[in-house]
Amino acid sequence: MNVTVHDLGRYECEKGAFTDFPLTMEADESPPRLAAFSKWRTDDGHIRRRTVDGVSYADITHQDRVWTYRLSPAYTWEPSPSGGFFQWPQFFDVGELPD
Repeated sequence: MNVTVHDLGRYECEKGAFTDFPLTMEADESPPRLAAFSKWRTDDGHIRRRTVDGVSYADITHQDRVWTYRLSPAYTWEPSPSGGFFQWPQFFDVGELPD
């Protein structure tokens, strides 16, 4: 998914603005609809990544409920001096909760 990196931890894509997935959430707080999932951050087992039929997911357990995000690799486009574009992979995946 093509993203714009505004600052470390603040991003935007065609589906909206989002931030890194929070390290902690309040008891009555729902997970965000869009979130960045670092490929390197450790999460003490709260985030479980899995792949089913070539599609990547992140399962989040919060308040005894599991929230499943569909993951898409994040990348940015940069103009090339030759007139094309470079596609640069980012250090995170974009996670989206289903409607």
